[in-house]
Amino acid sequence: MAGSFGVLVSGPLEGFAEGFGVELVGLGYSWRGGEAQLRLMGHVSRWMSRQGLAAGDLTVEAVELFVVARRAAVFLSL
Repeated sequence: MAGSFGVLVSGPLEGFAEGFGVELVGLGYSWRGGEAQLRLMGHVSRWMSRQGLAAGDLTVEAVELFVVARRAAVFLSL
């Protein structure tokens, strides 16, 4: 689903993208800043999907695992 800022979010967080985009606008995010936040949301959502996680499984522990995986992917691409 394309949320605000024209970013496609698929996976378990897809249903939250539009509302998150609206919230970012309400908080005064610039187009670029809002787009970056929604792109990150999309990355998290796709990672969750690959891990077999639902939206309700987004815990502090899951976010920590995502950060480790993301850092590893960036490190490997250097």
